[in-house]
Amino acid sequence: FLALGTVSCAKLQARDNVNKGVRSFRDGKYDAAIDYFKTAIELDPDAPYAELYLATAYSQSFVPGAQSADNQKFADDAIATFQKVLQKDPNNVTAVTGLASIYQNTDQVQKAREMYLKNATMAPTDPTPHYAVGSVDWIIVFDKAAPPPPEEQSKLIEEGLTYLDKALALNPDYE
Repeated sequence: FLALGTVSCAKLQARDNVNKGVRSFRDGKYDAAIDYFKTAIELDPDAPYAELYLATAYSQSFVPGAQSADNQKFADDAIATFQKVLQKDPNNVTAVTGLASIYQNTDQVQKAREMYLKNATMAPTDPTPHYAVGSVDWIIVFDKAAPPPPEEQSKLIEEGLTYLDKALALNPDYE
Protein backbone atom coordinates (compact mmCIF):
# COMPACT_ATOMS: atom_id res chain seq x y z
CA PHE A 1 0.00 0.00 0.00
CA LEU A 2 2.81 2.42 0.89
CA ALA A 3 4.61 1.86 -2.43
CA LEU A 4 1.38 2.47 -4.31
CA GLY A 5 0.90 5.75 -2.43
CA THR A 6 4.43 6.83 -3.34
CA VAL A 7 3.82 6.10 -7.01
CA SER A 8 0.56 8.05 -6.94
CA CYS A 9 2.29 10.95 -5.22
CA ALA A 10 5.06 10.99 -7.86
CA LYS A 11 2.48 10.89 -10.64
CA LEU A 12 0.56 13.76 -9.06
CA GLN A 13 3.76 15.77 -8.67
CA ALA A 14 4.65 15.00 -12.29
CA ARG A 15 1.21 16.18 -13.45
CA ASP A 16 1.62 19.36 -11.39
CA ASN A 17 5.01 19.99 -13.02
CA VAL A 18 3.53 19.43 -16.49
CA ASN A 19 0.79 21.96 -15.71
CA LYS A 20 3.33 24.48 -14.39
CA GLY A 21 5.47 23.87 -17.47
CA VAL A 22 2.53 24.51 -19.78
CA ARG A 23 1.78 27.79 -17.97
CA SER A 24 5.43 28.84 -18.22
CA PHE A 25 5.50 27.90 -21.89
CA ARG A 26 2.37 29.96 -22.60
CA ASP A 27 4.01 32.90 -20.82
CA GLY A 28 7.10 32.55 -23.05
CA LYS A 29 9.26 31.40 -20.14
CA TYR A 30 10.81 28.48 -21.99
CA ASP A 31 13.72 27.91 -19.58
CA ALA A 32 11.30 27.48 -16.68
CA ALA A 33 9.04 25.29 -18.83
CA ILE A 34 12.00 23.06 -19.73
CA ASP A 35 12.86 22.64 -16.04
CA TYR A 36 9.26 21.75 -15.14
CA PHE A 37 8.97 19.23 -17.96
CA LYS A 38 12.31 17.60 -17.05
CA THR A 39 11.16 17.30 -13.44
CA ALA A 40 7.86 15.78 -14.56
CA ILE A 41 9.72 13.15 -16.60
CA GLU A 42 12.04 12.37 -13.67
CA LEU A 43 9.03 11.91 -11.38
CA ASP A 44 7.04 9.90 -13.93
CA PRO A 45 8.86 8.73 -17.08
CA ASP A 46 5.46 7.89 -18.57
CA ALA A 47 3.90 11.28 -17.82
CA PRO A 48 1.53 11.95 -20.70
CA TYR A 49 2.83 14.57 -23.10
CA ALA A 50 5.76 15.64 -20.87
CA GLU A 51 8.41 14.62 -23.43
CA LEU A 52 6.47 16.16 -26.28
CA TYR A 53 6.11 19.40 -24.34
CA LEU A 54 9.80 19.28 -23.44
CA ALA A 55 10.81 18.83 -27.08
CA THR A 56 8.55 21.70 -28.10
CA ALA A 57 10.02 23.96 -25.41
CA TYR A 58 13.54 23.16 -26.63
CA SER A 59 12.43 23.88 -30.18
CA GLN A 60 10.90 27.22 -29.20
CA SER A 61 14.10 28.15 -27.36
CA PHE A 62 16.15 27.64 -30.53
CA VAL A 63 16.81 30.81 -32.56
CA PRO A 64 17.39 30.03 -36.26
CA GLY A 65 20.67 31.49 -37.49
CA ALA A 66 22.09 32.25 -34.03
CA GLN A 67 25.56 30.76 -33.79
CA SER A 68 26.08 29.88 -30.14
CA ALA A 69 26.76 26.58 -28.42
CA ASP A 70 23.73 27.07 -26.15
CA ASN A 71 21.48 27.70 -29.12
CA GLN A 72 22.75 24.60 -30.93
CA LYS A 73 22.18 22.58 -27.76
CA PHE A 74 18.50 23.63 -27.80
CA ALA A 75 18.24 22.32 -31.37
CA ASP A 76 20.06 19.08 -30.55
CA ASP A 77 17.93 18.52 -27.46
CA ALA A 78 14.73 19.23 -29.41
CA ILE A 79 15.72 16.72 -32.09
CA ALA A 80 16.72 14.04 -29.56
CA THR A 81 13.54 14.51 -27.53
CA PHE A 82 11.21 14.49 -30.55
CA GLN A 83 12.97 11.29 -31.66
CA LYS A 84 12.37 9.74 -28.21
CA VAL A 85 8.68 10.55 -28.55
CA LEU A 86 8.63 8.90 -31.98
CA GLN A 87 10.40 5.80 -30.65
CA LYS A 88 7.52 5.36 -28.21
CA ASP A 89 4.81 6.50 -30.64
CA PRO A 90 5.88 6.41 -34.31
CA ASN A 91 2.52 7.90 -35.36
CA ASN A 92 2.73 11.02 -33.21
CA VAL A 93 1.90 13.74 -35.74
CA THR A 94 2.95 16.54 -33.40
CA ALA A 95 6.42 15.03 -32.94
CA VAL A 96 6.83 14.52 -36.71
CA THR A 97 5.76 18.13 -37.32
CA GLY A 98 8.11 19.43 -34.64
CA LEU A 99 11.01 17.39 -35.94
CA ALA A 100 10.40 18.60 -39.50
CA SER A 101 10.36 22.20 -38.32
CA ILE A 102 13.54 21.99 -36.24
CA TYR A 103 15.32 20.20 -39.10
CA GLN A 104 14.29 22.98 -41.48
CA ASN A 105 15.33 25.66 -38.99
CA THR A 106 18.76 24.04 -38.61
CA ASP A 107 19.25 23.82 -42.39
CA GLN A 108 18.88 20.04 -42.49
CA VAL A 109 16.48 20.33 -45.42
CA GLN A 110 16.71 16.72 -46.62
CA LYS A 111 15.69 15.46 -43.18
CA ALA A 112 13.00 18.15 -42.99
CA ARG A 113 11.68 16.98 -46.36
CA GLU A 114 11.48 13.37 -45.13
CA MET A 115 9.54 14.44 -42.05
CA TYR A 116 7.20 16.71 -44.03
CA LEU A 117 6.50 13.83 -46.44
CA LYS A 118 5.72 11.60 -43.47
CA ASN A 119 3.58 14.35 -41.97
CA ALA A 120 1.61 14.72 -45.23
CA THR A 121 0.95 10.97 -45.21
CA MET A 122 -0.11 11.02 -41.57
CA ALA A 123 -2.35 14.09 -41.96
CA PRO A 124 -3.67 13.80 -45.53
CA THR A 125 -6.42 16.40 -45.05
CA ASP A 126 -4.14 19.07 -43.55
CA PRO A 127 -2.81 21.46 -46.24
CA THR A 128 0.14 22.63 -44.11
CA PRO A 129 2.46 19.62 -44.52
CA HIS A 130 1.65 19.48 -48.24
CA TYR A 131 2.64 23.11 -48.60
CA ALA A 132 5.78 22.42 -46.52
CA VAL A 133 6.87 19.63 -48.91
CA GLY A 134 6.53 22.02 -51.86
CA SER A 135 8.42 24.72 -49.98
CA VAL A 136 11.30 22.46 -48.93
CA ASP A 137 11.54 20.99 -52.43
CA TRP A 138 11.91 24.55 -53.75
CA ILE A 139 14.66 25.26 -51.17
CA ILE A 140 16.55 22.13 -52.23
CA VAL A 141 16.21 22.82 -55.97
CA PHE A 142 17.40 26.42 -55.68
CA ASP A 143 20.32 25.75 -53.31
CA LYS A 144 23.09 27.77 -54.96
CA ALA A 145 25.83 26.24 -52.78
CA ALA A 146 25.00 22.60 -53.56
CA PRO A 147 22.38 22.34 -56.32
CA PRO A 148 21.09 18.85 -57.00
CA PRO A 149 21.69 17.30 -60.44
CA PRO A 150 19.19 18.35 -63.15
CA GLU A 151 17.31 15.02 -63.04
CA GLU A 152 16.76 15.32 -59.30
CA GLN A 153 15.76 18.96 -59.70
CA SER A 154 13.06 17.93 -62.19
CA LYS A 155 11.72 15.26 -59.82
CA LEU A 156 11.69 17.68 -56.89
CA ILE A 157 9.93 20.38 -58.93
CA GLU A 158 7.27 17.89 -60.06
CA GLU A 159 6.83 16.56 -56.54
CA GLY A 160 6.68 20.07 -55.09
CA LEU A 161 4.02 21.17 -57.55
CA THR A 162 1.98 18.04 -56.84
CA TYR A 163 2.05 18.73 -53.09
CA LEU A 164 1.28 22.43 -53.58
CA ASP A 165 -1.70 21.48 -55.78
CA LYS A 166 -2.86 19.13 -53.02
CA ALA A 167 -2.55 21.94 -50.42
CA LEU A 168 -4.66 24.21 -52.61
CA ALA A 169 -7.21 21.46 -53.29
CA LEU A 170 -7.58 20.94 -49.54
CA ASN A 171 -7.90 24.68 -48.91
CA PRO A 172 -8.34 26.94 -51.96
CA ASP A 173 -7.62 30.00 -49.80
CA TYR A 174 -4.36 28.54 -48.49
CA GLU A 175 -1.57 31.07 -48.55
